[in-house]
Amino acid sequence: MKTIYRKIKSTLVSLPLALLLLCSCSKTQVSITDGQSGTASLILSSLISSDASQRTKASPILGSAFPDGTYDIGLWICDGSNTTVAPMLSGYGNLLARDAVSTSSGARTESWTYTFDDGSKTFSVISVPHNNSINVYAYHPYVSGVTDPTAVPFTSGETDWMWANESVAAGTAASVAVPLAFKHAMTCIQVNVKCQYDGNIRLTSMTLGDSQSRLVTSGTMDATTGTCSNAVRAASITISPDSLSNRLGTTEIPFCIIMPEINAGNSAFANGEFTLSFEFDGVSAMSSFTLPSTMNVTTSGGSTSTVTMTGFEKGKRYVYSLTLDNGLRFKPIGIDTGWPTAPTEDVDIKL
Repeated sequence: MKTIYRKIKSTLVSLPLALLLLCSCSKTQVSITDGQSGTASLILSSLISSDASQRTKASPILGSAFPDGTYDIGLWICDGSNTTVAPMLSGYGNLLARDAVSTSSGARTESWTYTFDDGSKTFSVISVPHNNSINVYAYHPYVSGVTDPTAVPFTSGETDWMWANESVAAGTAASVAVPLAFKHAMTCIQVNVKCQYDGNIRLTSMTLGDSQSRLVTSGTMDATTGTCSNAVRAASITISPDSLSNRLGTTEIPFCIIMPEINAGNSAFANGEFTLSFEFDGVSAMSSFTLPSTMNVTTSGGSTSTVTMTGFEKGKRYVYSLTLDNGLRFKPIGIDTGWPTAPTEDVDIKL
């Protein structure tokens, strides 16, 4: 899938070249004011997704950008000439960038704020001194208290963990654009659930099981490369959807388990190794369902082919369908290209 890049203009303000360092016993911070020369403001903006099926922030982020909502992004703004990953200014490590995105009558608006990790200072703009090489690392969603961008703690479940990095040079202009292309760090198992008839049924839990105990329930993500490490492995992962999104009807509702990739090697994983089971209204379903080792892949051109899977890959979304009637009917749909289909594919976010 070809990456699509778009640009959105945002209001620019600058940070002073002469930065006041306010010292405390706990943390040194940066005093930021506007309208000073000798600095370049960074442009942070996001794009709206054309996908209207996004239901909650717990679902995977589809399309080429963040849809409407409020998103907390962790930023490291680092000196590009430094071989270590360290913030170039005090307070620029694990900086909280909060973007409130909304669309009304076709017009899209963004409201940005930036807050130091300890919560002590919040600003509407951020800037860097002129003539600096800059490395920017970002991840979503934000985690408070992270001190190392190469070790962001994560938990598998319904959260779509993403990362991005970019290197730019801040010359002498008033602003510098840093186009960050966010990538999915995980793989996604999505089950679209519906009822044959209208009723009042809730999906209270969905469990993915692995007979080989290769599933990763938690670990750390490197926000500079997207690599997951320090894996805690288990035989199952369970999600419990919230009460606002789990009430079922005759229209399909997607439920997702998002986790680090599972690579079974060069050969296909055996049928029966991975299973899905469900609870409806707190009662376990009569059967669990085996995930097949072959699935259909539909390209952007509309052609379909059957592939033999060797695992669940990073950046891919595997979609299944479940229909409730007198019995449970389950079928694989395929590997959906609504998510990027390889680790190198991007979700376009502009900084």
